[in-house]
Amino acid sequence: MARTGITFEQVVEAIQVIKSRDENPTVERIRLELGTGSPNTILKHLNKWKAEQPVAQAKAVELPQAIKQAIDNVIQSEVNSVKETLKQEISDAESNLQSLLDSFDELQEQNDLLDESNKSLISENNSLTTKIQERDNTIQSLKDEHQKTVEKLQEQLKAEQEKTKQLAVELGQEQLKTEQVQSTLTANQSQIEALNNKLEQSQSAFKHSNKLLADSDKQLAVANSKMESLANNESKLNALVEKLESHLEKASEKIDLLQSQVANVKALEATNTAQHNHLKDLENQLARALNNNPKQTKIKEK
Repeated sequence: MARTGITFEQVVEAIQVIKSRDENPTVERIRLELGTGSPNTILKHLNKWKAEQPVAQAKAVELPQAIKQAIDNVIQSEVNSVKETLKQEISDAESNLQSLLDSFDELQEQNDLLDESNKSLISENNSLTTKIQERDNTIQSLKDEHQKTVEKLQEQLKAEQEKTKQLAVELGQEQLKTEQVQSTLTANQSQIEALNNKLEQSQSAFKHSNKLLADSDKQLAVANSKMESLANNESKLNALVEKLESHLEKASEKIDLLQSQVANVKALEATNTAQHNHLKDLENQLARALNNNPKQTKIKEK
């Protein structure tokens, strides 16, 4: 993009400020006063301004013609000598100045190119920073969602564990009841055996043995009833065991799902780390570019 050149009026204003400080206006002083401008353009406006300045006229002093002629000859000789010297010096100075101006313009163009390159790198850096920030926000959102899922699963697992404990307590109670029934059945069996022994020993007392037999029949009926109750208790116990196994299987599936989500979050964190490393590489490249062009940095600061 082409730069806007300074105007003749701007140069004249800068010259007036410099002369107000009792300083001689030069290209460098004018450029420092303006803070910008090409030396070629400033020199062109400075020469135009000098050409427009009136030449001071000294009051003539009446001298004899011979003296005036002698003075004129000496002055002319000195003027011619000074003119030749000045012409050579001016020619050398103009040549050096033109070379310096050309070098400055070339450096200025290089500086503009580097500025564009720096702007591109800064833009890319900002873009990457934005993308990394967005990725960090996404990862943080996933972490928050993952944390909520973990907490929810932990609560569900805790509830399942409480249910399991309750089932275990119920199972223990049923086992205790079963043991009590078995103990009662064993006692009844002992009584039946005792009755049979008494029946064998009391065959002579028919009536008494019939009564004992009737009693034993009743006790046997009670024992059979208790056996049926024991069978029902065993069925309930088997149902509780199946329910407990089902709860444990569901809890195992939820734990597997949680471990899969944790693996996904770790993969996202690895991707984020790689992008951070790429950003650091770009920042190092930008720093090296600035360090390799110190002249450009000084000009830009002016």
